[in-house]
Amino acid sequence: QPLASPLLQTLDGRFMRLLGRGHQPHDAWVLLHALKRRDSLAEQMGGSFERMRSKLQTFTWEDLQKHQDELLACAREWSFQDLAKAF
Repeated sequence: QPLASPLLQTLDGRFMRLLGRGHQPHDAWVLLHALKRRDSLAEQMGGSFERMRSKLQTFTWEDLQKHQDELLACAREWSFQDLAKAF
């Protein structure tokens, strides 16, 4: 399924899939923020939930796929334990 919760492989060869509340297409962007690969959206938008939501809605499917690909590549640079702590 396109943009479903990806199976992340870590530096130490272990795998992680994030499960839970159901996933939104922009979750990869949020996870990249947790890994310090993105600036705080809340700070960028002055803490406005509506402005944050509007920003996330501007992403195209191509943007979202790039975010997910970046997340997959980034996970390979982290150990399983460090990645779990960051999330």
